Amino acid sequence: MLSPEVKAEYKRDILFTLIVIIFGIHIMFKSTQMRNFGEDVTSPGLFPFVIGVLIVVLAASILYTTIKVLLGNELDRDLGKYLFTMEEIREWAKSPGNIRVVALIALFYVYIRLILALDFVVVSIVFLFAAFMLLRNVVLWKAALISLATPFIIQYVFTTLFRVGMP
Repeated sequence: MLSPEVKAEYKRDILFTLIVIIFGIHIMFKSTQMRNFGEDVTSPGLFPFVIGVLIVVLAASILYTTIKVLLGNELDRDLGKYLFTMEEIREWAKSPGNIRVVALIALFYVYIRLILALDFVVVSIVFLFAAFMLLRNVVLWKAALISLATPFIIQYVFTTLFRVGMP
């Protein structure tokens, strides 16, 4: 039998993986709307589509394993015991780590929306810098340097060396 703390952790995992699955499906859907999708293997939407598929598959695997462990260790199969209460959702939402994860997912969403309408390099610079600041991984000057250099390098490699169109 699982302790209440372990059950609460599994419930948080279920909630998070459901959010990630929705995000992955959204990436897949949006990538199909990119120009030339499905015409050939050099389509700009192919890579985000593959990433979306991988996100959904991996999150579904985690979700399946979590539910299996949560239900498999219990003799009582009353599913009402496994539903989230509003208090549990509020507690999950107050965690600084969870807030950062949700903010990063929102940042990805904004990035995907803007990259279809604006220039790849400009949107990517802003996205990378915001992600670095959100995750608090590097100091300001390193975040700025990496954020400025990376999109230009990616654009050069894909457009010049691989001859792939960029969004």
